[in-house]
Amino acid sequence: GPLVFASGFVGVGDDDALLDGAGAQTTKALEHLHAVLKAAGSHLGAVVKTTVLVDSLGDYTEVNKAYEAAFRRLGGDKVALPARACYEVSALPIGAKVEIEAIAVVADAPAPEIKSKL
Repeated sequence: GPLVFASGFVGVGDDDALLDGAGAQTTKALEHLHAVLKAAGSHLGAVVKTTVLVDSLGDYTEVNKAYEAAFRRLGGDKVALPARACYEVSALPIGAKVEIEAIAVVADAPAPEIKSKL
């Protein structure tokens, strides 16, 4: 089906200020992604690939924990996590610690359930 390419989500609040910490920024970036996907007729369960940029791989554990929790909360607790790449970069826009982009399938169907565990 058709795809949605969503890029450049950072963890800013309603006041356009960055949230404190990599985990909070990850959660908020995924909330922004979720809203855009819904508007495009998709959802987090239809995400097939994400790219996560961090300003420090030292934050990877915190980012990963927030990433998994947000996907479960927003996409359903049985949603399959998409393929993901994570890269450390020297700097991100507006001083963000995390930036997330995604590719999702446009789908009106409910989020897919995990069929098997690896």
